[in-house]
Amino acid sequence: MAISYSDLPYCEVPGGHEDFHFQVITVPYDHERMLGGQTRDLFAIRFAEPAYARPFRAHFNGIRQRHAHLANPDEEVAHIARLAIMARGRLAPGMPEVRATLRSGLRYAAEEIKARYKYQQKLTPAKVALELGISVRQLHVLFEHAELTFARTLASMRISQARRLLVERPALPVTEVAYACGFDSLATFYRLFTGAYGMAPGEFRAAGSLH
Repeated sequence: MAISYSDLPYCEVPGGHEDFHFQVITVPYDHERMLGGQTRDLFAIRFAEPAYARPFRAHFNGIRQRHAHLANPDEEVAHIARLAIMARGRLAPGMPEVRATLRSGLRYAAEEIKARYKYQQKLTPAKVALELGISVRQLHVLFEHAELTFARTLASMRISQARRLLVERPALPVTEVAYACGFDSLATFYRLFTGAYGMAPGEFRAAGSLH
């Protein structure tokens, strides 16, 4: 990935014989949004601050995938813009807005890790925090102002997958569905599934088979 001022030229070539394409997010310049960080001389090069590469990439992917469903598009645009110039070394890391932006990028990175390992029963906040290089307390802080906490986001991912398996794999026992989706407790699985869909997993499967 590279970050540049959009009016400046850049050149790229494929690394092999396969087709390739660019995925680009262009953000209109706004002095307040950029917190005064200079951008007009930024030619396309790799990150000047590698520590910001992962949160920037995760935020980029998150916006690209969810652009039609962002809760606060203006805020998300501001965060991706600030992460970009942070990664190019143009913003001081101690600014409150910069810290908020970094938390947003790290939250997206945490969500990527959860999505990758969501079916592993041993996926814990400690494991995610370790991969991100932060403390467990810092990880929970990332989700303080999010719609769902870390644990609830993970549970929601697993319950959604369980719902899909119950419909698509009618011969798969409910117990195996629960374990396949990362639950290590049937009681927890039943409680969360019933809370989400208003009926037990077996009842949900039976109701679906009638349609």
